[in-house]
Amino acid sequence: EITRALVTNPTFLLLDEPFANIDPIAVHDVKEMIRHLAKKNISVLSTDHNAREICSIVDKSYLMRDGRVSLSGSVDELINNEEARLTYLGSDFRM
Repeated sequence: EITRALVTNPTFLLLDEPFANIDPIAVHDVKEMIRHLAKKNISVLSTDHNAREICSIVDKSYLMRDGRVSLSGSVDELINNEEARLTYLGSDFRM
């Protein structure tokens, strides 16, 4: 799907759950593709429940709750935020 979207020469891509239901090799490939897009100045906005995978490749993260942004910041800010740990990540979340 990402490859098809690139045919239009976008400056921005929205990825919905890019890591859902794929094997670890495919996860690695998608992460590499997202890094490649960033190097080409293509912005990527992604929704994903797999916090560990998505946080390993983003510059900024947003935590949504009840359809609204409840927290935002760098990955380090979010994973060290007590509210983020209590409401989503869990107290033992590690990168």
